Amino acid sequence: MTACNASYEPARPDGVPASATWAGGPDGGTFIECRDTEVDGVLDCTIYYDFTGDVWDQGFFLNETGVSTSDLPEQYGSFNGRKIYLELPEGADRYPTLVPSDASGRPLTERELDNRQYRLLTDV
Repeated sequence: MTACNASYEPARPDGVPASATWAGGPDGGTFIECRDTEVDGVLDCTIYYDFTGDVWDQGFFLNETGVSTSDLPEQYGSFNGRKIYLELPEGADRYPTLVPSDASGRPLTERELDNRQYRLLTDV
């Protein structure tokens, strides 16, 4: 399987670390960086805008996909402002996702996610 991020990658904006992986295509996308935490299956991720390099989202995401953290960068497909979507595995009918969570792995409610993103936008 060829990941869409392998076929196109724009110039990396200032501020986006080399460890962040492109997820998208010619029409746009994001740079994503996720790291393991002390809690099994919980990742600390930062998602950067493709043109500016500004942080779009930053926080914990729950990985229940079965994909190891070391293999995730080649699987990133897209970010929709809520979830990180991985590439569609062959034969699957649903895209695996990394779901926004708290540090313990509890998925965030829509309100909690809105509050997290609001704090990022307003630097509160």
